Amino acid sequence: RWVKFNIVGEGHNRFGIGTTVSLRAGGLGQIRQLIGNNNFKGMDESRLHFGLDTARVVDEINVVWPGGNARMLINYPGNQTWTLYPPGRLGDADGNGVITADDRAALAACRGAVRPGCEMMDFDGDADIDDADAAGQ
Repeated sequence: RWVKFNIVGEGHNRFGIGTTVSLRAGGLGQIRQLIGNNNFKGMDESRLHFGLDTARVVDEINVVWPGGNARMLINYPGNQTWTLYPPGRLGDADGNGVITADDRAALAACRGAVRPGCEMMDFDGDADIDDADAAGQ
């Protein structure tokens, strides 16, 4: 079992270099930091990968971006690749910096248990898209 995270950064650091992700799953904790490319004529993977042993769910995910913004997510399923968005990007499906009717329609389409592609609509980080998330938008 495993979980992977793509990181969305803030401002000029759009890839989230320096972001720290720590998690707890099945009573065990792990931490990783997204570092920049340090290979000559090569690339490091910009996805953080965690092994979950026998755990099927990640109990807690803590994300801290280099500027100090942070989020906590709970009860995210394992064996998935999730994208982690900073607080300023939540609900902005088209990434234009403004929450519009199109973004609210995207939130409505994501209702229910969170699934890859809908992470940015989970304002309260509880692994489901519901009325509490709609109120956050």
